[in-house]
Amino acid sequence: MHLLTCPDCQSQVPVAPARAGEQIPCPSCEAVIQVPKLGELRKLPRQEAPGATAPKAEQPRSNVAFASFFLLCVLASMVTLFCGTMYLMSQAPVTTESFLADRKIDHQQASPADMVMEFNAMEERSLDVRIPYSFQTEVDVKQGWRNRSLFSAAATSLLALCTLGIGVTGNRKSRASGN
Repeated sequence: MHLLTCPDCQSQVPVAPARAGEQIPCPSCEAVIQVPKLGELRKLPRQEAPGATAPKAEQPRSNVAFASFFLLCVLASMVTLFCGTMYLMSQAPVTTESFLADRKIDHQQASPADMVMEFNAMEERSLDVRIPYSFQTEVDVKQGWRNRSLFSAAATSLLALCTLGIGVTGNRKSRASGN
């Protein structure tokens, strides 16, 4: 908006460019003011819009924040893809149920001497010491990849929302400062 001086009371009256060539009343003294044509109106001083006090120096900061969050989002999605691929590629073909079923069959087919040797090996190990079976270690590794993949997917989503928010805010600020 441009500032037009009232010829009667000398107060500053804000005028939109769309009102060029019209007559408007002065808000202070009610005198009729002739608004100059658009070419002359543009030469008058401009009124600062309320809320348009954001300095131009803030725009590069929001661009840096947007770029930083965007790169973090890309990095997090790459981690998600890597962890998801490792989860899908890791082998854990045996479950606890299938392992116990195989052990039962092995015990039924084992000779008495093999059973005595296994019993002696169990007595040598303390019952307090827990040594995981190899299949359980494979299952734990696969579940670890799954958990990392889910965590990094959540981080990717959060970073994407932050990036979107910074982009929208920066776009609004640049539009507001451009008017």
